[in-house]
Amino acid sequence: MKGLVIFYFLIYIIAYCKLQSSGDEFNLSYEQYEDILQAKIWGKQLLASKDRFTRTQDVMKFDPNAISFYVYTNQDSAASQIYFNETAELTAITSFNVDFPSVYIIQGWKTHSDAYIDLELTKGILKKGQYNVFCVDWDQYAYQLYLESVLSVPNVGKTVGQFIKNISLLYNYSNDNVIVMGHSLGAHIAGFAGKENNGSLKAIVGMDPAGPLFFKDKPEDRLNKDDAQYVEVIHTNAIFLGIDYSAGDVDFWPNGGYGQPGCNVDVFGACCHKRSYYYQIESLYDNQFYARKCDSLENYIAGKCANNTGALMGGIDFDNSITGDFYLETNSEEPFGLGDIF
Repeated sequence: MKGLVIFYFLIYIIAYCKLQSSGDEFNLSYEQYEDILQAKIWGKQLLASKDRFTRTQDVMKFDPNAISFYVYTNQDSAASQIYFNETAELTAITSFNVDFPSVYIIQGWKTHSDAYIDLELTKGILKKGQYNVFCVDWDQYAYQLYLESVLSVPNVGKTVGQFIKNISLLYNYSNDNVIVMGHSLGAHIAGFAGKENNGSLKAIVGMDPAGPLFFKDKPEDRLNKDDAQYVEVIHTNAIFLGIDYSAGDVDFWPNGGYGQPGCNVDVFGACCHKRSYYYQIESLYDNQFYARKCDSLENYIAGKCANNTGALMGGIDFDNSITGDFYLETNSEEPFGLGDIF
């Protein structure tokens, strides 16, 4: 009887994961979970051997002209597509305005460039005012085995960074006006884009940066605080899919950063992983994600950090004067922000 129960439970899990792998958001199928799990095993083996994963930019065949950008503004909500090698033609997109700040959105592994994260972040950003929003299409490399996508990250990031640099040179456009938001592998791509511009970008927001095969002691191979003038990281699944260490000027750990309320049957962590961009999207409309500088969720809940420095998680306006780890709690469903509870 016990064996039969386990059998049906496994059938349920596999069916659930098959269902979860459909749609326009990040989700994991059973096969993709195995892919991630293998990457985590390799990572542990590399750590144990004191060896490291090499990300040289010539490991994978790569065509920078396969990377394109969908440009949205309040004057062009349908978007215009431009490829990496067409930077000089950007002004032909009549809605692009060199007087507007720009936000780049980079989705993660196994997620399309027109997925929920891109479209909803774009809507929220354009509600805030006049912006050029660039949704990065790296789908050709995002839809590979996890290891292959990881190996593509430096080249994709460099290509995005060169695109930003070309705009700066061609149109005298300051990087002080450039923000990059990336989820999962997209967060590390954002980091490499920042590296390509010597940390001159205004800000990078890393939404639960991917964990497997990205090591704490190799900041040159991942998103880190030197990649922009200000780097913010939102941790929501540090237990499996995301990094479990601080990587930004400010690191937010909602609900401790390992799991999220409301993600009750989160078999492989996908629900918690994408909560990072749900929080970011909500923060663009009504930011009630008040956090306190603290050393643990337990001390935050106990009120031991109530008088510490406060900060708002997410949004699009950043306070460069604050640094450190910040904790907060959220609701289990929308609206997630609780406001200032202290």
